[in-house]
Amino acid sequence: MTLPSTRPASLRALALAALLGSALIPSLAQSSPQVDNPTVPPVAVPIDFQPAKSQLPPIPMPPDRAADSYHIYSVLLPVGELGGPGWPRKLWLLSDTTVPLVPPDQPCLAQEIDGINMNPHVAIIPPPDRVQDFNELLDDFDHRCHESIQLTAESFNLVVPLRLLNQTEQDEFIRSRFDPNASSDADVLTAHYKGAPGLSRFSEVYFNAHHTVAMVYATSWCGGLCAQSYWEVLAFEDGAWKPLGWRSAAVMS
Repeated sequence: MTLPSTRPASLRALALAALLGSALIPSLAQSSPQVDNPTVPPVAVPIDFQPAKSQLPPIPMPPDRAADSYHIYSVLLPVGELGGPGWPRKLWLLSDTTVPLVPPDQPCLAQEIDGINMNPHVAIIPPPDRVQDFNELLDDFDHRCHESIQLTAESFNLVVPLRLLNQTEQDEFIRSRFDPNASSDADVLTAHYKGAPGLSRFSEVYFNAHHTVAMVYATSWCGGLCAQSYWEVLAFEDGAWKPLGWRSAAVMS
């Protein structure tokens, strides 16, 4: 099911949850890697946080895209519902590489798939007066859809501390969410990750020709079936990047 939507909000999230139910979304979630402790229950984790079967090595952030990209990432943290009331807000956890939306052996244009298709060619609906900007965004995406960018923590501008996690650390955090010895009132996070509401990841930021409009895929996982993915489109206005609220596909489980 693909659901046009605006920027995630509590009421929309509840509606998505009701429509999708507790079932896993096949295209976004699978079982996590096996752990040594057999008493730990299987963990449902969006595929965005699992080791890719085929992926090009990450590259450094291109210098001509760095300032705007890190500004946008900083604006969007925390991702989606992780910024809602009731979540801890003492530490942001983010994958240290961006997620490529398309495997390297596939074309960037949207392909028929089983389940949700988050390719921006079909996932985003621009307003009529922004079609040219959208076409330029897609052109940038089509040139870069297989890339993964290596991020650096010091390039973000945040009030809350940020920790970038490699794949091993992401797996560790995921396991820490399922401590079978923790009581219902205990903090199931290990001390190393205490204070973090969940784990987030971004795609590379894609720009129009003049770098005045951008789009980025954002995804987050907060434990169990708690996951969210969506596209955000922003414009540079009055010296800052601001979300435009374009209609786009969004999923929550």
